[in-house]
Parts: sequence; C-alpha cells; structure tokens
Amino acid sequence: MSNANLPNNTNLSHLSNARHPITHNLGVVDRKYIDKVRSGELGTEVRVDKAEILQTAQIVYSVLSEFHGRLFPAAYLCPP
Repeated sequence: MSNANLPNNTNLSHLSNARHPITHNLGVVDRKYIDKVRSGELGTEVRVDKAEILQTAQIVYSVLSEFHGRLFPAAYLCPP
C-alpha cells in the first residue's frame, strides 16, 4: 500500500501527538506537546473525538492488513 492509497493522515498525526499528554498528563497540554504541534495553550485539555479515533483505527487496520498480506501472501491464497 502506498501513501497515495491512505486517507488523509491529519487525524492520525493529531492522535499520535495527543498520545503523550493523554497518557502522561491526564489529557492536559504541556510544553512537550506545544513544542511538537506548535499550537495549543499550556494547561488546557487535548480533545479527541470519536470520529478521529474510528478513522485512525481504520487506517491502522488497513496498514496492518497490507503488511500481513505482504508477509504471508499464502494466507490469502488458501481459504481456511
């Protein structure tokens, strides 16, 4: 799968960057987050909505499926 086949990965990038404050700071923006994304206000909450999470899950599933298919091509040729 090439990058051309992937949906716009803006949400994937946002969730990746938001992971640090969500995981380590209970969702509160810190200096590390601001330095990485070049936006946000110190002490505010990072917001992630359901649609972003679902889109990211779909992208990750597509990438992993493609990766699995390339590693194990016979799995797609022989039905269970």
